[in-house]
Amino acid sequence: LSRHGFTMVEVRIVVAVMSVLASLAVPYFQPNAVAQLKSTAEVVASDIAFARSMAISRGSEYTLTFDVKNNAYVLTHTGTQIAFDNLPASPFHYDDIATERSTRLSELPAWGAPAQIAAIHAQPDAGSPTAVTTVAFDSLGATTRSETTIVWLKIGQGTSFRCIAIEVDPITGLETIGEVTNTIPASIASLN
Repeated sequence: LSRHGFTMVEVRIVVAVMSVLASLAVPYFQPNAVAQLKSTAEVVASDIAFARSMAISRGSEYTLTFDVKNNAYVLTHTGTQIAFDNLPASPFHYDDIATERSTRLSELPAWGAPAQIAAIHAQPDAGSPTAVTTVAFDSLGATTRSETTIVWLKIGQGTSFRCIAIEVDPITGLETIGEVTNTIPASIASLN
């Protein structure tokens, strides 16, 4: 009578090989914090560009107000023409208030912990940066302040900490996403 099956040694060898293969594959399926940070920066930059385009197309003022503590920002019409207070509907925002478009970074699709707003500041050509909470655009698409506005995003802690800056030019109102770095300048980090 012959028996067909596996011995305990054969089963252990198969389990060991599968474990090694799984440990090699796991890093490819884990979230990439840098990619997540860049993706979040694209969302924020897109919302900045949208605020600017609303200001230009409607010939009025629109403001993004950042809330670092709650990791969110809100777009509102801040011009004098109340006819523009209601914002157009968006498939990406589900606000109950027609006059505000809120974005909470913690609610964006994420693989792990979400990116966070680290700081927002105005950077003059000469002198020290100052903490601000808004980016406002006039009817020509310029910002309402004469300094460059910079929004810093961060993700991770310790050795996995990464950050990225989004600069808003005061004259053109155009946004530029910087490179991912592992430090926020001390003069900026101390503002919050």
